Amino acid sequence: MRHKTTKNRVRAGKPAKRVSLVKKKRTLPNAWPYLIRCWWILRGAAAGVLVLGVLYGAYLGAGKIMEMKSLSVRTIEVAGCRDVQPGSIRQFAGVSKGDPLLKIDLKKVRRNVVSHPSIKDATVIRELPDTLRIAVKERTSTAVVLGREFALVDQEGVVMSLQNSYPEGYPVITGISEPLVPGRVIVELQPAMEVLSGIARSGLIVPDQISELGVDGEQIKVSLVGTGTVLVLDRGNADVQIGKLVRLMEAGMFDSRLAGYDLRFDGRVIGMPERAFNMSGENGLSPAGG
Repeated sequence: MRHKTTKNRVRAGKPAKRVSLVKKKRTLPNAWPYLIRCWWILRGAAAGVLVLGVLYGAYLGAGKIMEMKSLSVRTIEVAGCRDVQPGSIRQFAGVSKGDPLLKIDLKKVRRNVVSHPSIKDATVIRELPDTLRIAVKERTSTAVVLGREFALVDQEGVVMSLQNSYPEGYPVITGISEPLVPGRVIVELQPAMEVLSGIARSGLIVPDQISELGVDGEQIKVSLVGTGTVLVLDRGNADVQIGKLVRLMEAGMFDSRLAGYDLRFDGRVIGMPERAFNMSGENGLSPAGG
């Protein structure tokens, strides 16, 4: 009986394995880049802590500087007052002597000062070491509104103050139903103020010659001093209507003996000869002249 012998066969295309008797040495990774990276991270953290400490110290130091007595308010100077008392401005400013000058909010002080009914604008600056300067621009009184009291108003219709008696030298505006509160803008006044401003710009009639501006619905009645002549205008287009009056006066055709002139119609001025004139047209010609 024959015994079959086996031979190591190597498959085609696959190399034979070699077994090395010498084990390769395992090399450790290089630690230097890792250590250098850690060093820079620690260095950056230390620098950050140092900067924060410096900033915090500066913050504490700035607070101490602001609260120094030598930098506190000793003088509050007010300029620009004409009718308003400087003490009233200081009171509205809300700043007291001894307050830290560097901690004062200048914008807030300005808002406080402008909230005064008679102040239109203000500028606030601080001057080291101890002075706060406030320069104000007052409103200009233009007319008096007749209500329960006499309200002095400016050209914008802002109530400046309330008076118990009539302050002489101002036209009186009647027919206003809105509450008269100091510092408030009266919307109903706007048409009358436009008429008053237009008359002043014409240069032919000065405000002292106007005794009353009556607001009655869509009409405005202007009464002149002395003659009692009445001018009737519509709301709006005040300059156009007053322009017709100016041309009439420049042509020498204005007759103060007439009861009034109706300026509401395009291209013409209607004279009202009857002295018994009123806005409803009773006891005389109607405002339209019919």
